Amino acid sequence: MFPRHRQNSSSQAVAREQVPGLATSAAGVVYPERPLLKELLALQYRINRSRVEYAALCSLVGVKNTRTPKGNPALVYTVRDKVRGSGRLHKVSLSAQDDVPVDKTHYGVVMCTCEDWTFRSEFALAEANWSLILRSNGEPPGTKNPRHELFLCKHTLLAIAHLYRKTP
Repeated sequence: MFPRHRQNSSSQAVAREQVPGLATSAAGVVYPERPLLKELLALQYRINRSRVEYAALCSLVGVKNTRTPKGNPALVYTVRDKVRGSGRLHKVSLSAQDDVPVDKTHYGVVMCTCEDWTFRSEFALAEANWSLILRSNGEPPGTKNPRHELFLCKHTLLAIAHLYRKTP
């Protein structure tokens, strides 16, 4: 359920304090620094162009500024899926693992409630510490994303683009 970088012994904790670019959660989980969420968005423009085009067809219904259970900043987006006429609503969560605003944190976490996220994105992004395994069974996606590429669903693309005031 947590990202894979854990530190338990006190000797490891001392070493961790000497390494810049690591944050520690209240549970003692160590998170390596990552690029800003806008870099994850830029990656999608390079590797997932058709999904970026589909994201432009979705619409943003609302944004709620909130906090995680640990008290860190979070944004919850409600996105309407118009791509295939379903009109379904999906929730996208963008949060920080530190107390820095979501658009400026190097410890961002992304999640979505759609099936594409569950079966294509969640495992690979959790491996890279961009997400948590919450919706899938934790098994690698054998057919949907066998190379574990850092794909985002169109709803998450729209949310991150909105966060940085960009058009998907």
